[in-house]
Amino acid sequence: MCRVQLFIYACLLHFLITTTGFGQTPNFITDVELRTDNGLFTLSNNLLAIRNEPHLAFFYEEEDETVEVFFNIDSAKNINSLSIDPSTDFDIIDSLSFETKDQYRMKVRLKRLSESNFLRFSLVANNDKASKQIIRLFTYTRTNINLNIQENELYVGEEKTFELFTDLPENIRLQAAWQNNGSIKYRITRRSNRILLHLLPEKIGTQVFDLSIKLKRPYFDNEGSIKYEYPLEKRDFEVKESRLTFLNVDQEEIILQTNARYSTQEIQLDYHRDIQLQKTYRIEERERPGGALIAELFTKTELSNGRVLCDLRVYDYHRLSDGYLYIKSGDEASFITNFTIRHNTSIQKVSIQRNGGEWTENLSVFPGEIIDVKVEGEALDRASFRFEGLFRIKTDSTSGNENRQVFTLNIPLSVYKKKIEMLNFGEPTGYAITVKEYQRPKDLQFVKIDYGLGEIPITDITTTVFYGKPIKDIVFSFNQDAIDSLGNLYGKQYMFIEVQVVNNRKQLIDQKRIDNITICPEGNSLRRNYYNKSDCRNDNINLNNILRTKTLELNEWARIEIVVGHIASRYSDRVYRHKIEIILSRKSTFDIDISFPAGLLTLARGQEEIGSLGGISLAAIAQFTFYKPEAIEKRRPYRVGVGILAFDAFNFSESANRYLSLVALGSVYPINRSNSRFNFPLHIGGGYRLGNVEALSEQSRLFFLIGPGIRIRF
Repeated sequence: MCRVQLFIYACLLHFLITTTGFGQTPNFITDVELRTDNGLFTLSNNLLAIRNEPHLAFFYEEEDETVEVFFNIDSAKNINSLSIDPSTDFDIIDSLSFETKDQYRMKVRLKRLSESNFLRFSLVANNDKASKQIIRLFTYTRTNINLNIQENELYVGEEKTFELFTDLPENIRLQAAWQNNGSIKYRITRRSNRILLHLLPEKIGTQVFDLSIKLKRPYFDNEGSIKYEYPLEKRDFEVKESRLTFLNVDQEEIILQTNARYSTQEIQLDYHRDIQLQKTYRIEERERPGGALIAELFTKTELSNGRVLCDLRVYDYHRLSDGYLYIKSGDEASFITNFTIRHNTSIQKVSIQRNGGEWTENLSVFPGEIIDVKVEGEALDRASFRFEGLFRIKTDSTSGNENRQVFTLNIPLSVYKKKIEMLNFGEPTGYAITVKEYQRPKDLQFVKIDYGLGEIPITDITTTVFYGKPIKDIVFSFNQDAIDSLGNLYGKQYMFIEVQVVNNRKQLIDQKRIDNITICPEGNSLRRNYYNKSDCRNDNINLNNILRTKTLELNEWARIEIVVGHIASRYSDRVYRHKIEIILSRKSTFDIDISFPAGLLTLARGQEEIGSLGGISLAAIAQFTFYKPEAIEKRRPYRVGVGILAFDAFNFSESANRYLSLVALGSVYPINRSNSRFNFPLHIGGGYRLGNVEALSEQSRLFFLIGPGIRIRF
């Protein structure tokens, strides 16, 4: 390649880089290093334009090559993390991880490199918003092929098989059907790990055989050009006439009918002067007498095209590679011919296999799946199978033969058919792949609850909720856009909601279960238009519409227990279930307390001495009781209130100092149990004496008090 050509090529490649692929916004990969046992390949040194798209070209020797990959990123992009999309073309050995400041590393095993087309790495960068960049790969190798021929004699109509010796048999394109190449037909097949070249001469004399073997993955020649064909050395063959006259049949393949006794087929046979008309000939598989009967040939009439019209009745199978067929009159061979006799294409079994799974005859698939389809039967190499509506089909030629064919199918995410017919030459075969919608349980992040604080995903509620206000209603809503995502489908969600309401004494007030709640994916779901939405629910669920006791009617410390989950019978996978507990808590309560303070000490304002101990008094106090936060009905040991105190109320002696007063008291309860019948609170506070109390000024009516009491709870 001259310097001018190199310069033009470099300019075109630079134009491709800056206008497509790596030069397009928002690119964040500056370079890629791919290390194999054979060397180091980088974008900067091994960039190749294929179909006007830049590719990283690298050399491989093994079908399953293990490579180490380094991604250099642009530090100006402020990338927080880098991830790679999974692919069936490779297995990740060491996951993508941060290596240095501007570099990520991973180790992968590339699979079936000779078979893989459109190999690429799809990278996702996460910064302010996620962005994706595609690194396309181009694989090439060096395939050595040798044809070892010890003898160069061939016979007209006789198939000869030679082995092609190669270091990479997977890279050779097989050609099972006969190909024309001058006067010698050829075909290329594979048996186990051997590549075979079949030759079938048609003309006598010295014939030159010149063939280039087609390759799946190319190599670079000495001038740097990409080559997909490997030229074999030219060979000269001496083609001789057969010992018996070879008569061609106008059909290379004859179908063996089910009832051969009464079924005949018309064929045309080459005319020969020794052939007799209106005569029945035997066709056997060997020249000497006693050969197995393969078919019977009845010659009817001579045609103007130099052939004889015959009736053929076949009885057994035969392949071209099995050797000649001998046309006999009695036990004496008169002519030779060769053609294939095979059964009409029939399918006995169709099975599918998912990645890592077993073969199964359950032909149900899901959108987005990549599956292998195995067809078993007879004469399948004559068939032309196609799956209705599917275009991206790969045939595994290495494992295909007349009794088995294997296909790799990619079921599109947007497939709209419920059944994908398997066709043979456009005709239904009676087998079909059934497309089922995904029915997998999605985590309950898409279910939201509103009990007064706005919509909250139920999975965010991990502890008991203490709510200090009246609950007007409890509303469940469903984010249908959060079920399916691009490439990750879950399908319709079958849910239930179970509610149980108990009071503060743990007595059941109400109980209800809502079954058959069906939520259908919407929004970004690629399948949203294909789901059967006849049972889908789009409205919210208000608990007050189903509960007999409304939430506004519940007293303090009532408890609402809610369980939300999937209906297990609808799924084969582990289902999700979430429990929510809401307690109507209070910081305090207001009530009337009757107690019997005794031994109160009082100090009137303006007096210097504390009065004598009082007897048993009677107090009616309107007081506040306070509760511990985030504890169920646990009272604090103190209370505050105002009320009336009848001082020394039960002392009826003449020296008794009884009076009535308004008081403000703080009480401390040493026994702080809700089920305690007796308690001995300590009262402290002040008051104002009422009525006509002798020798007391207005100022002396005010007093302070402290003392114990007795509280009896009935």
